[in-house]
Amino acid sequence: MAARLASGGLAWPRLAGVWLFLLALAHGSLYAALTPPWQAPDEIAHFEYAWLLGRLRHPLWIENASPDLERGIIQSLYAFHAWDYVGLTAPAVPPERLADAPFYGLSRTLTRFSLSYVLYAAVGPAFGGAGLLAELYAMRAVSVVLGALVVVLTYHLARLAQPDSPALAWGSALFVLLLPQHAYLAGAVSDAPLAEVLATVCVYGVVRAGRYGLTWPWLAVISLSAVGALAAKTTALFLVPLLALSALGGARHWYQAPSRTAAERRRAAWAVGLSAPALAVGGWFTLAWINRLSSQLVNVTLTLIETLGHPSAWAAYLRQLFSSGAFTAAWAQTLESAWAYFGWMVVRLPPAWLLLPNALLVLALAGWAWRWAARRAQGQAPTRPYAPLALAAGLAGLILSAWFLTAPVGLGYSQGRYLFAAIAPLAVLLTAGWLSWRPAREHGFVVLALLAAWMTFDAAALFGVLVPYFYRLG
Repeated sequence: MAARLASGGLAWPRLAGVWLFLLALAHGSLYAALTPPWQAPDEIAHFEYAWLLGRLRHPLWIENASPDLERGIIQSLYAFHAWDYVGLTAPAVPPERLADAPFYGLSRTLTRFSLSYVLYAAVGPAFGGAGLLAELYAMRAVSVVLGALVVVLTYHLARLAQPDSPALAWGSALFVLLLPQHAYLAGAVSDAPLAEVLATVCVYGVVRAGRYGLTWPWLAVISLSAVGALAAKTTALFLVPLLALSALGGARHWYQAPSRTAAERRRAAWAVGLSAPALAVGGWFTLAWINRLSSQLVNVTLTLIETLGHPSAWAAYLRQLFSSGAFTAAWAQTLESAWAYFGWMVVRLPPAWLLLPNALLVLALAGWAWRWAARRAQGQAPTRPYAPLALAAGLAGLILSAWFLTAPVGLGYSQGRYLFAAIAPLAVLLTAGWLSWRPAREHGFVVLALLAAWMTFDAAALFGVLVPYFYRLG
């Protein structure tokens, strides 16, 4: 099997996509079924908005809240011991409204539209007659399908980046499929899965344009998927600088190509000159549209202005941030929660269990260092097929770091799930690092070894931590 995988015998794109999709559906469904209701970050808020959108058919505001829906959710919180899972005592007297419910009432998104809610709203009401939980699990099923699509898209993204390496495609897709935190979140009602799908489509289009040139249909795909991803979740914000830098880089390459005629070079010069203002105008309209439907960007902007508006306070904050180790701690928690951190960031894996994924991460980074040195010595471009993927992943991390640095409230967002909009390029880069250690003829065996490692880690996280924690109440 390993030899066939290395040579491409198992890499027929359509067959691979079908198998990966089915496996991801089964795996995601397992997490969705075993995670009790409301025990994923902000699931109540996302469900509430989608439920109301399915009935009202228009973007919502505070006054659209439904007391009957809130009472139904509160009853379900009691039925499923929700407060016990976050270390709190359930109120002796059931609150009438979610705003009065300890902990769970703090998370509401009625002022924050997401394109993801449209999908949930299209499916949920069909199961409304069977009760609130039936509708919740129907919406979770939508998330599972979207998570499976991310796995398949990761496979095709890797095939595009390195067509002669089926092992890279399989290894990348299996990493996304078996990553416990990703499967757990893809089995919950959230605004993230659709953003991941659309962001991956956008990155795929950017890589394809760099390899084969940009056509009008793919320009439309790239543009629409970027706008859709941003409208689904602001974690896709890295797409804005990615597209700007890709457009300028592509126009520059076209202009400098020796085979171009003078007329083509003049058109390229116009493209360079017009790309920046076009992107600026397009970005302004996109953000203005999102801002009109979302209070999140308003709050973020006000927080940044408040912090950056006082240089002395910002300087003091930065000194404290680094001297106290808070910045390092934020990234450490981001990394830990990218592997597995269940519930409302309360169900942690034993530290010893994290040695495996952290060791594999170090191995991937070292593999890239080895690859860089070896190819530079041979006069080859070390990263050319992977440059847009590295740019996408790097920008996602850079934006999260900027959030930590520019606003104290940003440290509360040190969660790996905020990087998952770029999980596909991250998966391809990590897998390429692992494969760099062995010659191409042995890549199939490397993928099988990685498969065994991630299956072990995933099974330990699911059955050794998640299930015992949530079902300890008997």
